[in-house]
Amino acid sequence: MYYYKIYGLNIESDYKLEEAVSVLNIDKPDITIMQDPQHDVVYDITENDKKVDGYLYRYESDRGWVRYPGQGAFIIRKGERITYRLYDGYDHLLVNEIFLCLILPIAIFQKSEQLMLHGSGLVLNDKCFVVSGRSGAGKSTVTNALIDCGAKFLADDTVALTLEDDIYANSAYPQQKLCLDQITDEMKNSCEMVLLPEDDGVAKYAVRDRERFFEGRKKLDALIVLNPSDQVAEPILEEMNGAEKLTMFLENLYKPDVYKLLGMAPDVFKKCMNVASKIKVYKLSRPLEGMTTKEQVELIRTKL
Repeated sequence: MYYYKIYGLNIESDYKLEEAVSVLNIDKPDITIMQDPQHDVVYDITENDKKVDGYLYRYESDRGWVRYPGQGAFIIRKGERITYRLYDGYDHLLVNEIFLCLILPIAIFQKSEQLMLHGSGLVLNDKCFVVSGRSGAGKSTVTNALIDCGAKFLADDTVALTLEDDIYANSAYPQQKLCLDQITDEMKNSCEMVLLPEDDGVAKYAVRDRERFFEGRKKLDALIVLNPSDQVAEPILEEMNGAEKLTMFLENLYKPDVYKLLGMAPDVFKKCMNVASKIKVYKLSRPLEGMTTKEQVELIRTKL
């Protein structure tokens, strides 16, 4: 068995997740991952079910099914137990990504003890914040520019939040998934790079470096949502308040389609309101054309 600390949770797994931070042992696992050779006997999903990003899925309040063509089938139960069957010829690197970027976040969604934001978690000058925004908004570019300025990342694409008296962001694993044009010369020289199998038609690399990674948890100070816009001539950073603040937080939850599918439970909505009331939420608008990364980073550094 392998033991990991991922998203602030103790993970016990019979599958090796080489990118994750391993621990010697754990008293009690929060999530157990186990292979089930008879998996397809209880796995009921067809092409008629939902299909997104190349895989089939079905979500229910306490169970989730995922079938990834050519790789494997996965069942997530009550956020506590993940069983799986891998298909002949599966790609180990791609299955790693499926577990870390898709299956574990679904388990956290089921547990409903944490909230998941879609974005990059960063720590800079003892401040922790999440950079989010829709696809193509420039998250990876801004994130890497902030790391070049001394920030460390605690999560690359999904950030797990723990709600206590304060709101805490938990580290994921020391890996970023980047396209080649997002990888700087410094990263090429100092980081381990692994070419990942193409699952969306775009070649991406796993960029691994413990030195760039913040391990542990950190009080969350802000959510910054990138907003490419044809209404601005230069980057503008605005603090959101009231209903607009809550709406922006809700829009940047991980897998918002799941909440729409199942309906947002009252306790989850209350947690969202609680988080939004305790952190700052900013909208960072930038022109659609032109390179303004330097200006965006300076606005973030000045505000935080």
